[in-house]
Amino acid sequence: GKAYELFIKAKSQRENNKGVSIVLETIGTARAYLNIANENAARLKVSSADILKARGEAVASGAANVELKELEKADRDLKEASYEVEKAQSSFAADKHSQLQKNYFNTQVMAIKNVKLSPVKKALETALDKNARKFAPHTLASAQAKLKSAENMIETDRNNTEAIDQATRAARWEAQKLLNVTDLARQNKSSEAVALQLNARQISVERLD
Repeated sequence: GKAYELFIKAKSQRENNKGVSIVLETIGTARAYLNIANENAARLKVSSADILKARGEAVASGAANVELKELEKADRDLKEASYEVEKAQSSFAADKHSQLQKNYFNTQVMAIKNVKLSPVKKALETALDKNARKFAPHTLASAQAKLKSAENMIETDRNNTEAIDQATRAARWEAQKLLNVTDLARQNKSSEAVALQLNARQISVERLD
């Protein structure tokens, strides 16, 4: 920024015929600032490589769409830390580097959960509103366990797309099963066991169709 200000100043000096020596002096100072900026940028690029990689993964996971506030907060923290490192002409301290990287890891995890598991959570909420605790308590517990398992998978291996998709499908399947069993138990005034049998029959018929 300082280099650019001085560049504009040099242009103004030239346009106002301030003299070649004055213009060249301003340009020289601008170039000195620019050289410092380039040196700092090169050092920060090496120091922040892992952090920027984590940011890229967070963005790729959809964070800019579903977790924008968290992404912006992580960006602000990185910008402020970079400014302090630039002033000190150093690199990120190990603990600061780790925290900045973790900010993006957490943002990525939140984004994946939001994208992958929002339908599951919504289905569970709907089932609870339909009194699933009364009509299908065991199926509810199973659905909650599948959701928790998918969340754990995302948290522990956020870049393992195949495993996450598998866990997500299992959670969605169990959540839909919960809705079906709850509805069947309510409609037929039956036990959960009977509702499970009815649900299994419906699935068999649908597969035949």
